[in-house]
Amino acid sequence: MDFNYELGEDESFTEFYRYYQAWYRLLNQLKKAYPNTFFEGCAAGGERNDLHTSMTYDGHFLSDNVNCFDMQFTYQQCCLRMPHYRMIKWLVVNPGAKISLYDSTTIEKTDTLITTQHPGAGWDEYERIDPEFACQLTMTGMVGLSGNFIDLTKEQKEIFRKYVAFYKKYRSFYKEAVLYLCGDPKNVGDRTGFYYLQYHKEETDEHLVFSYRFATACNTDIIYLKNLSENAVYQVQDGLTGKELFSFSGRELMYRGMEVCYNSRHSGRIFKISRK
Repeated sequence: MDFNYELGEDESFTEFYRYYQAWYRLLNQLKKAYPNTFFEGCAAGGERNDLHTSMTYDGHFLSDNVNCFDMQFTYQQCCLRMPHYRMIKWLVVNPGAKISLYDSTTIEKTDTLITTQHPGAGWDEYERIDPEFACQLTMTGMVGLSGNFIDLTKEQKEIFRKYVAFYKKYRSFYKEAVLYLCGDPKNVGDRTGFYYLQYHKEETDEHLVFSYRFATACNTDIIYLKNLSENAVYQVQDGLTGKELFSFSGRELMYRGMEVCYNSRHSGRIFKISRK
């Protein structure tokens, strides 16, 4: 449900109270009549995006801009005032051209993937993106798929299958987790440095960490986790494969930090961290 028009003035002088009472009554009637329908509130109009609407819609679409980078940064900003588990990101991709990449280790041409470019609401402008990184940017919570997945290569489809399975596994985890940002949210257009998000399920003391390397020459970063038990021992696993990487005390992970290495610019890592 989009909202790309102005309400104008409320001639009843009730600050649109009566209007919204009728609107939410209509939505509740529809939800009752069609309980299995997913109601998406599009915030692109900028007029219906608040705590009350997050209780009414099943998900909020943040912007008409579906560029993978821009959506992640918009998501970080919105997490300051909206429940993170109610915001949906759309992963929109198309097959790209077969090209020789500058940093490729082979002379063979590579099948590429494209996503929309700023302002990201159509295919007038587009850019190449790595399928792994596209998934890592968008699967930090509720996600939808759009674009052309039918004509992707077998290898590209396998990557998306892997991350869809990951999302389904942790879909309920997001709803029960608290989100910690590593610092001030990044602004749309700022594709420099590092960033990471930490999801903490307090009941079981489990954590999911999404860490990113953007356009920086450094390939190593230190991340500092929050709200661990100082004296407990935690195992750090690869979030996708479940492979155990190492174990540290909560004190070490919070105060000494955890070193993360990246293979290339615009790449990411996912970690699951749980108490032993």
